[in-house]
Amino acid sequence: MHPHIRPLTPADLLAAGHLHREAFPDDIRSILGARIIANRFKQHLYKHPYTYAIGAFDANNKHMLGYCIGGISGKTVGWQLSSLPLLALGFLTHPRLLTRINLKEQLKKILTPHPPQRLPNTNKTHYEIISLVVNKTVRNQGLGKLLMQQQENYAQQQHCTLIHLISPNDNPGTIAFYQRIGYQKIIYPDQPWDGAMQKQLSHPAHPSSSRTNQQHQKAINNKYLNYQAVK
Repeated sequence: MHPHIRPLTPADLLAAGHLHREAFPDDIRSILGARIIANRFKQHLYKHPYTYAIGAFDANNKHMLGYCIGGISGKTVGWQLSSLPLLALGFLTHPRLLTRINLKEQLKKILTPHPPQRLPNTNKTHYEIISLVVNKTVRNQGLGKLLMQQQENYAQQQHCTLIHLISPNDNPGTIAFYQRIGYQKIIYPDQPWDGAMQKQLSHPAHPSSSRTNQQHQKAINNKYLNYQAVK
């Protein structure tokens, strides 16, 4: 497989929403629909300059195979808080959400900042993975690892020394995947594991690569602002 990997643009967000629904069919946001997920991405993702969103596409650069979103810890807090209006809309238009057994757990996962607040020494040198999704038709072919490597490279270019994420703690396959690529569970005494994992990063990449990535992402962000202006 030789996918084309590039930063996401507004035109990609609906496809990302569909991938999210396929990967997490029981998620509250999936029940609300791909378009609402895409609108949430559009309204909030590109407003955070420290967020890095990339997608993997087929050889024709048309069909999305997967995406990964990350950002510097403490700089992407609006990502979680922005879920509140979305959830309020969901409860109004989909009352059955209130009957879900795991509603409380899902709300906690959505609204809890990444990493958990008890993670020690959280600062600007820490990077978080917000979301990783790979199309089920191309899983187990190295695409998830490739997307994660791109995020880790970007994190190194931002001089981050630690990368962390929240894995579904009820999905052994996903947990095993992260462990294979170097992530370890963050376990606290007398508390059940909540899916938190982390990986120590090596020395930052060459500064020139950092400037190139920053310029590329800035161009994408500017394209989004222009898109909003002509809506």
